[in-house]
Amino acid sequence: MLLRATIERRYKDEDSTWKSSGSFSRNEIPMAVYCLFKAFAAMVEERDAEDGE
Repeated sequence: MLLRATIERRYKDEDSTWKSSGSFSRNEIPMAVYCLFKAFAAMVEERDAEDGE
């Protein structure tokens, strides 16, 4: 099985409408990296579980 991850930032604009962006500020990058690392770890665990079946 091919697993993929995508990352986007969700925010509310001045009208309280939800928006999406693939752009991150300097201060948001560490959280994006953390989330990608957690996604990678979950994918590795899933692959290992499938290999163990």
